[in-house]
Amino acid sequence: MFSILNQGSTIYILDKSNKPEYKIGEVMAVSQPKTNYSPNFMNNSSTVDLKIKIDDEVKEFNSIPSAANMVSYGNGKIILSETKQNI
Repeated sequence: MFSILNQGSTIYILDKSNKPEYKIGEVMAVSQPKTNYSPNFMNNSSTVDLKIKIDDEVKEFNSIPSAANMVSYGNGKIILSETKQNI
């Protein structure tokens, strides 16, 4: 779960923006989970914001579902995962 990551954790990334590239990032910061309330109480969810160091550059990924362990970001151009096997 992305919510249990902390500074120094490893994130696996598949960047499909141009030519598909596999990268490994380091978590620099994780926000506290923010609850997104829904009129339907069964669909309440929480998100976190991540700062990840990739190739000496820190990038921000906002509103990541905190209970997920893999997510598609930026209209499917970037896949973030806690494990290499999900990539």
